[in-house]
Amino acid sequence: MTSISPDQGEFDIDTRFTLTATDAGSGVNMTECKVDSGQWMNYTGEFSLPEGAHTVYFRSRDNLGNLEPENSIEVQVKGKLNVVGVLLPSIIIAILLVLIAAILLKRRRKSEADEPPKQPPETAGELKR
Repeated sequence: MTSISPDQGEFDIDTRFTLTATDAGSGVNMTECKVDSGQWMNYTGEFSLPEGAHTVYFRSRDNLGNLEPENSIEVQVKGKLNVVGVLLPSIIIAILLVLIAAILLKRRRKSEADEPPKQPPETAGELKR
């Protein structure tokens, strides 16, 4: 009998799948697996899957040549969130906005400094001499 681990839960691209085969009679000769419509391959150790929906098939043969019926598991593999790829454009836009605001503020202060000082307006109650 062949089993796969993990066989439930959430899977991402770093999930490592392993197959375990046991035969109490003559012992296990070999274990095979295939993904989706691929070719059967000898199982040699843990493996991972790319992002997307997959069917993993697996089976073993004992030392007398008996081939177990194929088993399968449906898995949905999620990619990892690329935080840099998602946040980097927002960070660049924020930096550009801060730079633009700083440049505009500097221009405004420079134009205010270049203007002659303003005289306070005369009030109605003041007498002219």
